[in-house]
Amino acid sequence: MPRWQRIYLAACGGIIGYAIAYVASDFGPLPRATYDARAHSWSMVGRSLDPEPMAYYGMLLWGLSGAIVAAAIVLLATRWFPRELPARWLHLAGGWAATAVALGSAYFLWNLWPF
Repeated sequence: MPRWQRIYLAACGGIIGYAIAYVASDFGPLPRATYDARAHSWSMVGRSLDPEPMAYYGMLLWGLSGAIVAAAIVLLATRWFPRELPARWLHLAGGWAATAVALGSAYFLWNLWPF
């Protein structure tokens, strides 16, 4: 498999992993780093009902770790593909990555309802 295809597939896997981990950290009770601006302190908490602490940084860390893990898995898995993949497989991977971003964005847009 050409190197550019491995990198492209790893990037698509990283985008999908980022979207899944980012949404999962908000949807589930995963602990995440939160920053309380009033107390100037960091803490690791699960889902909090207090609107003041900022959980955004913890969600970014979950997304980044999901992207790294997914990209590493794809890079390891593509070592067993001996030949070049057809263009339709690459388009499918790009479509999955775009769909993951769209669904993750739709989830957070729905959380803002009714604006």
